Amino acid sequence: MATLLGKLGLPETDQETELKRNKRTESAKSAAKARWSM
Repeated sequence: MATLLGKLGLPETDQETELKRNKRTESAKSAAKARWSM
């Protein structure tokens, strides 16, 4: 939903953006770990 609002040009709160960025980096890290462990 937040990404949809962002696409529509509505401002997202900085906190939301930070949380999303953190989640993205975390999932990227775990994905990299999974890739290496295979």
